[in-house]
Amino acid sequence: MNLWKTRDRSFKELEGPLRKEAELIEDMFSIIDNCINRLSKLKSNKFAIVCGFTLSKSRNLLLGNYSLILDNFPQEAGALLRTLIETYEALVYYRLEPGRVQEAIDDKLPRAGNIAKAIKGNFHDLRKYLNAFASHYSFSKQAMTHLMDPNSQEIRTGHPFSSQVLKNNLTVFFAFSKVIATEAINCLHIAQPGAANDLDVILKEKFQTAQKVFDFKSYQQGES
Repeated sequence: MNLWKTRDRSFKELEGPLRKEAELIEDMFSIIDNCINRLSKLKSNKFAIVCGFTLSKSRNLLLGNYSLILDNFPQEAGALLRTLIETYEALVYYRLEPGRVQEAIDDKLPRAGNIAKAIKGNFHDLRKYLNAFASHYSFSKQAMTHLMDPNSQEIRTGHPFSSQVLKNNLTVFFAFSKVIATEAINCLHIAQPGAANDLDVILKEKFQTAQKVFDFKSYQQGES
């Protein structure tokens, strides 16, 4: 039994035809890691430390999401995406009013939904979808369809590799990784003005390249 058959095929794609996509995703992780490291050094700055820990959690969730995508488990990856969105919105919540980090230190943060309202977050519909079909167990048709082989009508024990599905999922994943990288830079700017100027330039350059590599427009229009 090879539990990693689909993942192995995905790795081959990342080393071959999807190499540019993989490198850009790694660039987002590099920016995030740089921000975590720089925030961590500001040990007397409560804002920096709270954001650093939150960003570290975001990174773990982001990497876990990436891992599930390589196994072709996008719906299961959605279970992690919901919490990833919560960490992102927490970072925005802190950045908009840095004094709010004391709420985290005192373990008195508002509920995730209230944080989303406070920052006027844009992920309400996505969170609602994830709650219904990914974050919690459901026996609904939409939640279960991907578990059946459409040809044999048998229940699947795994998900076969698909180059196009992987490419589509990487497009969405890169977009989320850029969102996290952008907010990481924003928080570093608040913690230490000017400390992320070089990362701003790098992110801008990488996103310009990404627009040539990822087919964002076609994916949004449902053409891919």
